Amino acid sequence: MKNEKRQIAPRRFGIAAILMAIPLTACEPNLGEPPSDLAATHVVQPTTAPQAYVLQPGDNIEVKFAYVPDLNQNQIIRPDGKISLQLVHDVQAAGLTPSQLQDRLLQLYQQTALKSPELVVVVRDFNSNKIYVGGEVGNPGVQPILTPTTVLQAILQANGFKATARANEVLIIRQRTDGGGYDWQVLNLQKVLKGEDFAANIPLAPRDVIYVPRSDIANIDVFVDQYMRQVLPIAPGVAIPAG
Repeated sequence: MKNEKRQIAPRRFGIAAILMAIPLTACEPNLGEPPSDLAATHVVQPTTAPQAYVLQPGDNIEVKFAYVPDLNQNQIIRPDGKISLQLVHDVQAAGLTPSQLQDRLLQLYQQTALKSPELVVVVRDFNSNKIYVGGEVGNPGVQPILTPTTVLQAILQANGFKATARANEVLIIRQRTDGGGYDWQVLNLQKVLKGEDFAANIPLAPRDVIYVPRSDIANIDVFVDQYMRQVLPIAPGVAIPAG
């Protein structure tokens, strides 16, 4: 299968040996040719260059004071995006970078009885930096991504393909950057596994969903809608495009 957006393929020497050294499964996955009606007309938006991390609901942060340890607190950002701290009460955290939240807290604590407060905001757990791997893999589930990760790397972290997997028809579902629904793309990882073409081994973005099917998916749009709504922890109100 051809992908519309290609990456520069690395040199081939040594790739086959590296892939052979990784225990994907006891048996080879099903590498049949993808159905002709799955032309690469659907593509997900490319990942953007790394930027300053923006706090999200569910992130676990710690506020540490230099000289007033009694005010140190661990907080999980609430669904409404706020945290509750001593002396300053509810503070908006989601949507800010850790340094922006730190500056905001300094401003608020300077209005209290504290003299020249010094504090730092530390992110202990990145709740939004997770991906979901499902279908015919050894260990489906949620994975954290703290470093740049590709589709094949995520599948290998899930203990690789099962013997029943269709490695040539891996589905990736990605939330649009504007938050207005999801896009999907079918990836042929067969050539990646053979070391022939690495275009399909695209980098992942937070909240990406990777699904490895067991058999042909006749209607991708219907499947995406059902899978996202019935299997994954996504609110019913999220819009999913029809194609």
